[in-house]
Amino acid sequence: RHMAGVTALRSGLTLLGGAGAGFVLRLARNILVARLISVEDYGIASTFLVAVTFIDMALNLSLNNLAIQSRSGENPEFIAALKGISILRGVAIFVILYLGAAPIAAVLGQPDLIWAYQAIALLPLIGAFAHPDLQRLQRSMRFGPLILNKLGTLGLTLALVWPLALVFGDYRVMLAIYLIEAVVRLGLSFGIAE
Repeated sequence: RHMAGVTALRSGLTLLGGAGAGFVLRLARNILVARLISVEDYGIASTFLVAVTFIDMALNLSLNNLAIQSRSGENPEFIAALKGISILRGVAIFVILYLGAAPIAAVLGQPDLIWAYQAIALLPLIGAFAHPDLQRLQRSMRFGPLILNKLGTLGLTLALVWPLALVFGDYRVMLAIYLIEAVVRLGLSFGIAE
């Protein structure tokens, strides 16, 4: 009983530390981007995240929680079914965002940025293919791989802000960061998986 309490405390502190470090890295990245590009470009870049977040919230099925909490969470067939649903969800969000790129750009008064909103549509599609092991490992209170995935991705994108700002110098910095973040998170999910 005592060991279970110690394990729960250690897991809680790991999650808290990981969330705090993730917040600091993301904040530092956003502040750096805000300092390196114009206010107008940063405003445009912010709309990318708003579009993805809105659609993502609208279609949130909490599949990760189901994989962690279900009694069948270790069953490979169950995980494969959840992965299939996740991929279908990612494809659906991609299609909605891709087809909605022109209306979104028009509403925001940026008709020349349709291509950027179409590129942002790739984020949920890329994320849908992440390895499900990160959720499975959480079932046994092993949060290190999840935190490593998050912090590794945020740390890399923070390091890339300056070079990307030198190359692009406008809202494309955030577009590139979001796309790189999604691809790196996907790759790390497979590298960390057991």
